[in-house]
Amino acid sequence: MVRRALCWLPALALMGAIAYSSHQSEWPSAVKGAPDWLLHGGVYAALAGALHFGCAQRLRPAPGERRCVWSAVLMASLYGASDEWHQGFIAGRDAAVGDWAADTVGAVLMAVLLTTASFAASEGVWED
Repeated sequence: MVRRALCWLPALALMGAIAYSSHQSEWPSAVKGAPDWLLHGGVYAALAGALHFGCAQRLRPAPGERRCVWSAVLMASLYGASDEWHQGFIAGRDAAVGDWAADTVGAVLMAVLLTTASFAASEGVWED
Protein backbone atom coordinates (compact mmCIF):
# COMPACT_ATOMS: atom_id res chain seq x y z
CA MET A 1 0.00 0.00 0.00
CA VAL A 2 2.73 2.47 0.99
CA ARG A 3 4.85 1.49 -2.02
CA ARG A 4 1.97 2.21 -4.36
CA ALA A 5 1.36 5.57 -2.70
CA LEU A 6 5.06 6.43 -3.06
CA CYS A 7 4.75 5.92 -6.84
CA TRP A 8 2.79 9.18 -6.98
CA LEU A 9 5.69 11.17 -5.46
CA PRO A 10 7.39 11.97 -8.80
CA ALA A 11 4.14 13.46 -10.15
CA LEU A 12 3.48 15.38 -6.95
CA ALA A 13 7.05 16.72 -6.88
CA LEU A 14 6.81 17.83 -10.50
CA MET A 15 3.44 19.48 -9.88
CA GLY A 16 4.94 21.31 -6.92
CA ALA A 17 7.88 22.49 -9.04
CA ILE A 18 5.48 23.69 -11.74
CA ALA A 19 3.37 25.56 -9.19
CA TYR A 20 6.46 27.13 -7.64
CA SER A 21 7.88 28.29 -10.98
CA SER A 22 4.48 29.60 -12.06
CA HIS A 23 4.34 31.73 -8.95
CA GLN A 24 7.55 33.55 -9.93
CA SER A 25 7.20 36.83 -11.81
CA GLU A 26 9.81 35.85 -14.38
CA TRP A 27 11.56 32.76 -15.73
CA PRO A 28 14.91 31.73 -14.27
CA SER A 29 17.86 32.91 -16.39
CA ALA A 30 18.80 29.29 -17.22
CA VAL A 31 15.65 28.82 -19.34
CA LYS A 32 15.10 32.35 -20.70
CA GLY A 33 16.51 31.56 -24.15
CA ALA A 34 14.49 28.37 -24.73
CA PRO A 35 11.28 28.50 -26.77
CA ASP A 36 8.26 28.76 -24.48
CA TRP A 37 6.32 26.04 -26.30
CA LEU A 38 9.25 23.63 -25.94
CA LEU A 39 9.51 24.22 -22.19
CA HIS A 40 5.76 23.76 -21.71
CA GLY A 41 5.63 20.67 -23.90
CA GLY A 42 8.65 19.05 -22.28
CA VAL A 43 7.57 19.68 -18.70
CA TYR A 44 4.04 18.44 -19.31
CA ALA A 45 5.30 15.38 -21.21
CA ALA A 46 7.33 14.56 -18.09
CA LEU A 47 4.28 15.21 -15.91
CA ALA A 48 2.12 12.89 -18.03
CA GLY A 49 4.82 10.22 -17.73
CA ALA A 50 4.99 10.63 -13.95
CA LEU A 51 1.18 10.56 -13.65
CA HIS A 52 1.07 7.43 -15.80
CA PHE A 53 3.66 5.79 -13.57
CA GLY A 54 1.57 6.49 -10.47
CA CYS A 55 -1.63 5.31 -12.13
CA ALA A 56 -0.08 2.15 -13.56
CA GLN A 57 1.35 1.17 -10.17
CA ARG A 58 -2.02 1.71 -8.52
CA LEU A 59 -4.25 -0.09 -11.01
CA ARG A 60 -1.80 -2.68 -12.37
CA PRO A 61 -3.12 -2.48 -15.93
CA ALA A 62 -2.73 -5.34 -18.37
CA PRO A 63 -0.11 -4.87 -21.11
CA GLY A 64 -1.48 -2.60 -23.79
CA GLU A 65 -4.05 -1.07 -21.40
CA ARG A 66 -4.41 2.55 -22.41
CA ARG A 67 -6.72 3.76 -19.64
CA CYS A 68 -3.84 4.97 -17.43
CA VAL A 69 -2.07 6.62 -20.36
CA TRP A 70 -5.03 8.73 -21.39
CA SER A 71 -6.04 9.42 -17.79
CA ALA A 72 -2.54 10.84 -17.32
CA VAL A 73 -3.05 13.09 -20.36
CA LEU A 74 -6.36 14.34 -18.97
CA MET A 75 -4.86 14.99 -15.52
CA ALA A 76 -1.83 16.78 -17.00
CA SER A 77 -4.02 18.90 -19.29
CA LEU A 78 -6.33 19.88 -16.43
CA TYR A 79 -3.33 20.74 -14.28
CA GLY A 80 -1.97 22.84 -17.15
CA ALA A 81 -5.27 24.71 -17.39
CA SER A 82 -5.31 25.37 -13.64
CA ASP A 83 -1.68 26.50 -13.81
CA GLU A 84 -2.45 28.99 -16.58
CA TRP A 85 -5.41 30.30 -14.57
CA HIS A 86 -3.11 30.67 -11.54
CA GLN A 87 -0.59 32.65 -13.62
CA GLY A 88 -3.28 35.19 -14.43
CA PHE A 89 -3.02 36.38 -10.82
CA ILE A 90 0.78 36.71 -10.73
CA ALA A 91 2.42 40.07 -11.50
CA GLY A 92 4.49 39.85 -14.66
CA ARG A 93 2.80 36.63 -15.82
CA ASP A 94 -0.30 36.02 -17.91
CA ALA A 95 -2.66 33.18 -18.65
CA ALA A 96 -2.27 32.00 -22.24
CA VAL A 97 -4.35 29.45 -24.11
CA GLY A 98 -1.33 28.75 -26.33
CA ASP A 99 0.70 27.71 -23.29
CA TRP A 100 -2.08 25.36 -22.18
CA ALA A 101 -2.21 23.93 -25.70
CA ALA A 102 1.56 23.29 -25.57
CA ASP A 103 1.10 21.61 -22.17
CA THR A 104 -1.58 19.34 -23.61
CA VAL A 105 0.40 18.55 -26.78
CA GLY A 106 3.40 17.56 -24.64
CA ALA A 107 1.19 15.25 -22.57
CA VAL A 108 -0.34 13.72 -25.72
CA LEU A 109 3.11 13.13 -27.22
CA MET A 110 4.10 11.26 -24.05
CA ALA A 111 0.90 9.21 -24.33
CA VAL A 112 1.73 8.29 -27.91
CA LEU A 113 5.24 7.29 -26.83
CA LEU A 114 3.94 5.18 -23.93
CA THR A 115 1.26 3.54 -26.07
CA THR A 116 3.74 2.75 -28.84
CA ALA A 117 6.25 1.32 -26.36
CA SER A 118 3.53 -0.79 -24.73
CA PHE A 119 2.40 -2.12 -28.10
CA ALA A 120 5.98 -2.88 -29.15
CA ALA A 121 6.64 -4.70 -25.89
CA SER A 122 3.46 -6.77 -26.20
CA GLU A 123 4.39 -7.72 -29.77
CA GLY A 124 7.90 -8.75 -28.71
CA VAL A 125 9.62 -6.13 -30.86
CA TRP A 126 12.57 -5.84 -28.46
CA GLU A 127 13.06 -9.56 -27.90
CA ASP A 128 15.93 -11.40 -29.54
